[in-house]
Amino acid sequence: MAQSLNLPLLAPGSVAEIVELGLHAVAMSRACGLWTGIKIVADVADAAATVDVDALDLGVPMPGRAEEPPRVLVGATALDAEHDALTRRLDLARAYARAAGLNRVAFSSRNARLGVLASGTTAAVVQRALDDLGLDEAAMEALGLRIITLAMPFPVDAGTLAELTEGLDEVLVVEDKVAFLEDHLKAALYGRPGAPRVVGRHDPDGRPLLPTRSSVGSEDVARVLAARIGPDRLPRTAAAALEAVTPKPPSRIAIPLAARTPFFCSGCPHNTSTRTGDDTLVASVSAATR
Repeated sequence: MAQSLNLPLLAPGSVAEIVELGLHAVAMSRACGLWTGIKIVADVADAAATVDVDALDLGVPMPGRAEEPPRVLVGATALDAEHDALTRRLDLARAYARAAGLNRVAFSSRNARLGVLASGTTAAVVQRALDDLGLDEAAMEALGLRIITLAMPFPVDAGTLAELTEGLDEVLVVEDKVAFLEDHLKAALYGRPGAPRVVGRHDPDGRPLLPTRSSVGSEDVARVLAARIGPDRLPRTAAAALEAVTPKPPSRIAIPLAARTPFFCSGCPHNTSTRTGDDTLVASVSAATR
C-alpha cells in the first residue's frame, strides 16, 4: 500500500518504537515533503507497555521544512508533482534513513556468513527465536550470524542493503505473507559481484521454507534457522531447545464408547405398546400421505 501511494513507511515492532519512529516520521516528512506512514499491526496496537521516554535514545534530528510541493493536483503541474515525489523526494527519504540509521545491523559476528533480515514485529519474532534456541551473542559469534533490522521497509535503499549484507553467503528474509522485502533485496543485489544468496518464502531449490499462512511465529523461524545453520553446528543446548519447540504429531487416543440402548421418551405411549415377547415379530411401517 505504501509503495502504491509512494510514501515512506516506518514499521515499529513494539510500543516503545512507536514513540521513536513516530518522531522520525514527523522529522522525515519535514525533510522530504512527503506524507509518512507508520505500519502498526494488531500485535503492537493491542499491546500495553510503560515507556520511559526520557530513557529512550531517540536521536531524532530537527530538520528544516522542505520546499513545499506543488498544490495543484490536476493538469500539467500534477505530472511535475508526481515526478518530483517519485524521484527527488523519495531520495530525500532514503537519505534521511541513512543519516538516522533506521536500517542497520543489530548484531554481526566478525566472520558472518548467514544473515537474518527482518522488519517491525518480525524482528522481534527473530529475537524470540534466538532466545528459544538459547543463542546468545557468544553463540551467534561462533555460528557466524548477522542480524539486520529494517525500521523503514519502504523505500529501501539498494546501496544500504548491499552494505548491510556485504560478505554474507546467504540472507534469510523473515516477513509475513507477501515476499515484499525478499523481492526488494533480490532486486537490490541483482548483478552485484559476490552477492549473497537470498532465501525466505522458499529455499534455493524452490521448496517451501517460511509459511505464508497467518503470521510467522518464533517456532517457524527457529526451525528454519536451525536448517540453514545446520543441525550438526548447533550447540547441544540449542538442539534440545529446537526439539522442544518442534510441534509433535497429534497422538491417537482410543476412548472406549459406552453402549447406549435406544429408548422412547418418558411418557410416550410407545413405551408400553411396543413391548412384545421374544417370539413375536415386530415391524415398523411408515406411510406417505398426499
